[in-house]
Amino acid sequence: MIRRPLALTVALTLALGVFASLGVAQAKKPAPAPKFQVSVLPIDVTKDPWAWVSPTDWPARAYPPIHVFGHTYIDGKTEAALTISMLKVGTPVVAAYGGVVTRILQQPESCDAEVYVDLPKGGTLHGSYDHITPSVKVGQKVVAGQVIGTVPAWQCDQPYGGMELMVIESTSSGIQARCPLSIVDPKKKALLAGQIRSVMDKWNAYVGDATSSAGSSAYTADDLARGICETTYAPAG
Repeated sequence: MIRRPLALTVALTLALGVFASLGVAQAKKPAPAPKFQVSVLPIDVTKDPWAWVSPTDWPARAYPPIHVFGHTYIDGKTEAALTISMLKVGTPVVAAYGGVVTRILQQPESCDAEVYVDLPKGGTLHGSYDHITPSVKVGQKVVAGQVIGTVPAWQCDQPYGGMELMVIESTSSGIQARCPLSIVDPKKKALLAGQIRSVMDKWNAYVGDATSSAGSSAYTADDLARGICETTYAPAG
């Protein structure tokens, strides 16, 4: 048996420990890919962003301030986005989820733009913010809660604005619009549901009973119980 000096034995032990720790570090799994999860509403509804018109005027007589996803309104179209309307012009729009700005489509006919924000490595879910004045650029990374633009006057000249957060999901059978509030970060679900419900209650108090002609845009009992997603999916476009 070869006997080594104590100092040499200690040195070898430490060296082996360092190499082992390096091996462990190298064997660590890569960080999980970011998820497409909504963690904030694109409009901070707690800061009174509203420019509600009279309940008997357009669009209040037909639409509530936050449209119900999957609901078919009087124009015959099924709501396929998280549409927030009757907003004060200049209201900040924030990113509802983190990602990268991949495209900005200017829409001069309505004096606004559509901003596309996707996850860095793509995926089956793709989002966009329509009818906003952007303050971001293509290629820019954004985090949830970051201001990405403001709300302009609707159709260039109305005294209020509105915006849409649309999420498209690609599947083997095609593409569908998905209710953004169906893919909320579980830690934020109760908070966002409470913010939506607060708006619903305030709107119903403003327009009156849903059975009256003036209150035809009021949220129903089913809306109040279920939330803003009448369905999870709707036809895209």
